[in-house]
Amino acid sequence: MDVVLTNSGEATIGQVQIRFEGPTSAFALQPGGCVLGGPGTPCRMKVNFTPPQEGTHSAALVAEAGGGRLARTELTGVATPKTPDALLSRTSIEFTKSGEQVTLVLQNVGTGPLRVDGVAIDNTRDFDVQADACRKEGLLEPQKSCAMFVRFKGRERARGRLTVRHNDPPLSSAVELAALTAPQPLKVPRLTGRSRDEAVRTITRERFTVGDIVDAPRCDSVGEVFDQKPERGTQAPEGSPIDIWIASAGPDPALVPNVVRQPQSVAEKQILAARLQMRLGGSEETDSVPGGAIARVEPRPGTRLAPNCPVTVRVAVPVPKIAVPSYVKRNLADVKQTLKGGAGGFFAPFRLGAVRTTDGNSVPAGDDQSWIVIAQNPPAGTMVPRPSSGLSVGTTIELTVIRLDNRPGTRDGPANRDRIN
Repeated sequence: MDVVLTNSGEATIGQVQIRFEGPTSAFALQPGGCVLGGPGTPCRMKVNFTPPQEGTHSAALVAEAGGGRLARTELTGVATPKTPDALLSRTSIEFTKSGEQVTLVLQNVGTGPLRVDGVAIDNTRDFDVQADACRKEGLLEPQKSCAMFVRFKGRERARGRLTVRHNDPPLSSAVELAALTAPQPLKVPRLTGRSRDEAVRTITRERFTVGDIVDAPRCDSVGEVFDQKPERGTQAPEGSPIDIWIASAGPDPALVPNVVRQPQSVAEKQILAARLQMRLGGSEETDSVPGGAIARVEPRPGTRLAPNCPVTVRVAVPVPKIAVPSYVKRNLADVKQTLKGGAGGFFAPFRLGAVRTTDGNSVPAGDDQSWIVIAQNPPAGTMVPRPSSGLSVGTTIELTVIRLDNRPGTRDGPANRDRIN
């Protein structure tokens, strides 16, 4: 724990000696020393409580300087017994088929070491356990665990009990074992939207078997499951088959042509020639593609599709232009408020850029009211793109400013005022 010594006097103290009074075997100071400065300054020390035995332990901590005592505080610590606490991850296990294996975890949630004295099953004809990890450890330290593996090896209904002997009263823990040979109904998992491999892994993991896999031509979700039988969420016996249908491009797929930058009429001819259908998806603001030409193709060129599937195209339109306002002769504080310090967010038309004085320096913090804009870049009236979904950041405005100061004889006095009038 931290112990804080504070100078409550009126003079600087300096180096302080810290010592214990009385038995000190249960307490110790971490190295570091203590120096007190002027009035009100603290010195923080760490005291460790490491009792050699159970029970209550006491000592006094004394601070001295210059041969005189500064302060004294009593320390008390109580050491409680450390005991183990055995906890098994399960109190019962039900097996549904021969050869099934279940992991059982033994954890020590107490404060003292847990000694494992043995693991046994009363019905070894139908069940067995592999507990080498727990036997090898011998002692489980607090908050540690070990795993054992319980298996049903019988062929008929059976029951048994697994017992773990240890030093945590009542000196043993038990798990009830039961085997049910009749398969239990399970919930069918969702397979739609998964790839072929993901669907097969899911079917196996959920304890079903893979039924028929049918490839069917479709225009979307190619390579993914689009239907399944039985349907998701229904109940089916463990091990029963699940059929899936996979969207495919068919045996004679078409390739999406690259019609970007092509006129709309030319693009439609090329798409039809590729055995696909063209679908207009609206416009897209851009200056990188001539207006009226195709700006985007979805799905992307080169994608395999079943014949007669739609291809969506977006037609380019020029990005609208707006004029840059004039910020010259305006107070810098007002301009910053207008431009919101560059934090106007997406779709803000203009953002504040660099601000420099006439000699190239930065404006001192908190002095914006004393400066006037004398130049800007880009200049007022310049036509620039208006922010949109394709251009989310506005145009950056850089400013040159000059300080206004009415005091005679200053460098930025009346002469500088004449420069901006």
